[in-house]
Amino acid sequence: MNKDPFSKAKPAPGFERKQAAPVDLQDGELPEADWNKDIRAYYDAVVEEPVPQEFLDLLAQIASDISE
Repeated sequence: MNKDPFSKAKPAPGFERKQAAPVDLQDGELPEADWNKDIRAYYDAVVEEPVPQEFLDLLAQIASDISE
């Protein structure tokens, strides 16, 4: 059987693995990754942005063309 070549791999210089804080999960629930929290925050910020007037004008023009 082959040995895992990464079993004794050393982290890159300056990289420190942080100990994850304990998480209280319900049955079948998965912990949320830090990168997922960042993406969710970015998505939520974009959703809160107002729709540009140019886009609303374009949608109105398309709706007008379709109804003719």
